[in-house]
Amino acid sequence: MNVFQTYFRNFATENTVIDMTNLTIILLIIATGLLIGGHFWLSRRLSLHLRSKNKMLLECTISNLTNNLSTPMTIISSTIEQLRGNHPELQDELNMIDLNIQRSLRLLQQMDEATLIYTGKMNLHVQQCDVMRSIRDTALCIAPLMNKKGLNLDISCKPDTMVGWADTDKIDKIIFNLLQNTTKYTGTDGTVTLDVSTNSDYDHLYIRISDNGVSIIPEEVEKIFNAPSISSFQESMITGTYPNLSLVNDMVRLHGGNIHYKTLQGQGTTVTIELPIGKEAFTDAQTNHQQKSSESFIRTYANNLLPLLTPIKKSEKSADGSKSINIILADDNPEMLNLMAHALSPYYNILTASNGADALRLVKEGNIQLVVAETNLPKIDGISLTTVIRQNYSKNQLPIITLTGNADTNDSELSLQEGADICLQKPFRMTDLLLHINNTLLSRQYQQKINIDATHQDEHIEEITSSDSPIDNEFVNRVTELVKANLSDSDYDRDRLASDIGASSSTLYNKLRAATGKNVSTFIRDMRIKTACKIAQSDPDLRVSDIAYQVGFKDPKYFATTFKRVMGMQPSEYFEKLRNQ
Repeated sequence: MNVFQTYFRNFATENTVIDMTNLTIILLIIATGLLIGGHFWLSRRLSLHLRSKNKMLLECTISNLTNNLSTPMTIISSTIEQLRGNHPELQDELNMIDLNIQRSLRLLQQMDEATLIYTGKMNLHVQQCDVMRSIRDTALCIAPLMNKKGLNLDISCKPDTMVGWADTDKIDKIIFNLLQNTTKYTGTDGTVTLDVSTNSDYDHLYIRISDNGVSIIPEEVEKIFNAPSISSFQESMITGTYPNLSLVNDMVRLHGGNIHYKTLQGQGTTVTIELPIGKEAFTDAQTNHQQKSSESFIRTYANNLLPLLTPIKKSEKSADGSKSINIILADDNPEMLNLMAHALSPYYNILTASNGADALRLVKEGNIQLVVAETNLPKIDGISLTTVIRQNYSKNQLPIITLTGNADTNDSELSLQEGADICLQKPFRMTDLLLHINNTLLSRQYQQKINIDATHQDEHIEEITSSDSPIDNEFVNRVTELVKANLSDSDYDRDRLASDIGASSSTLYNKLRAATGKNVSTFIRDMRIKTACKIAQSDPDLRVSDIAYQVGFKDPKYFATTFKRVMGMQPSEYFEKLRNQ
């Protein structure tokens, strides 16, 4: 018997009492280690073999990977079932581990299927069945998940029952992937319609899935549904992101059908599939099989995910001392969103959003102290969300932490350039996220205290751009000189400053942030306000608009708004105090 199995079987049988946290960490480390090891092994094998375009080597590589990873993950999954009875207090943690094991197994299955399609070895296993019932049952499995996201799924099958010839496994996967994709890009309170019908001869099936979500531009449709090239196939296999819609297209074609995609800007999208279901459309080899449907897997997946989508009540675990701190968590992965919410809810009031548009709405509507956002959000991505918040007069000082799972992209640099305080690379520990949130909030509270307690004094004006570190002073002085020299130029921004100082935008950001606690845009803004105060001190009778133009503000109203945010009063009030001194 496998040593791993023996250990956990004895563990479950003896009803050993162990620490909840340690158990969860052990299981997560094992599962993560297997996935990382398999991913690394696959990447190395593919980098060596895929370049030769040898389909046999590709098939062998993916097959070995599937076999090597499926077995240990199945052992872990069965062990989790043994632990459930003895440790009811770990149900949430065990459910999340099991769900991600099932998802990983599904990804492996998709990789295997994609390989079979690419190598031309995927076959149809057609049988006589009630095709309407098969489609309806698959859709009903996903309906509760869609309802949890605030979506309404309308299902119409006419007639209600109809016997035809089909590969139910392929059709189940087609429906599942299309509805899953639609769920991701349809906003709260949206509607998804599944309409299934037939022709007068009952030998063709028509499936239409429509929504009122985000439209895809026509130029992208062909890229999404066409089969990938060998280069894109290599990349998708290595990154584990084989496009689901391309796989849908391949399965539809394999079934002898056609797929069409129609999108109207602002009105949503419609996917139409036509499939033959008459026996004469298939060969004898294709019809002499008993096909096992994937519906059971889809039902298990949906049932396991559903509890994890239950929103956390803000009053459930929140500490009384932190009731005033409201934090927005934005991530399109429901398990990740729930995991972060559970970890942070004992300390802060948590509001969640599954897309950037909802997160922005919460920012505008509520009294928010901090935003945590994934960079790859639907509707409005996390980087664009950061940009919009930084451009908002009343919200541009809001602390923002971005999260990215794209190690090979410049998401981190772009986030920081747009004004994010921190960009965390996934995977990360929840304790790290909590520390970053706490430190960021404390830093902002300190800056606000400076702006309030040292109000309107010369030392406050100097404190705006001062640095306590002698090592950093030379760099800060150089930056200050450049900003002063270009102060009247309203177009002088972080990119031009970085070019003038001879550093990249990210280097400038990191050094200036470390020295002053400010990002580049805030530093330039405060320099403009500091200079405006000095000009007013030398000549209090100058008009506000004249001073605004001298320090690089095109719009005197925006200058007044910015001045009040930094100095705590309107420019006119400040000038009046100077005149009365």
